[in-house]
Amino acid sequence: MKFLKATLTATALTAFAMSAQAQDSGAYVNVGVETFEFDTYNILGRVGYNFAEYFGVEGEGSFGVIGTEEFGVDVDTDWSLGGYFVGRYPLGESFEIFGRVGYRAVNFSVEGAGSDTFDGIAYGGGLQYNFDEFNGVRLGYTGADLGVGTADIIDLAYVRNF
Repeated sequence: MKFLKATLTATALTAFAMSAQAQDSGAYVNVGVETFEFDTYNILGRVGYNFAEYFGVEGEGSFGVIGTEEFGVDVDTDWSLGGYFVGRYPLGESFEIFGRVGYRAVNFSVEGAGSDTFDGIAYGGGLQYNFDEFNGVRLGYTGADLGVGTADIIDLAYVRNF
């Protein structure tokens, strides 16, 4: 049930963002990497839409590419889905800061024990540098309270604005 809620949230946000017109629409995509506690690493995709100058929404998904070994056992982040409300504020022509709050589901697998999905409130923020009106790079932090503990997630992504 929790996975279904996360999937529906991410799908709704993605569909909403993609329905925007292409030229100066407020829509954007990100492609990058994220790390959970600097132990596991994922490929990240994000779709967002700025419906006002300072506010927007975004949905993201990732899948694991590098796991870790804890006490001789392989641990992986298989996938993650999230949906967020985003507030942003420009710090000049090229830089902006952002904050976000939303919901995130993460599936972890442990060798010999199977996998399980944990979910909960997620919050964070970061800094974005825009090379021009269409391209940029974003560094972000997300703290996720997954019900069994918290996860610190750092991401670095290429930004493409439409």
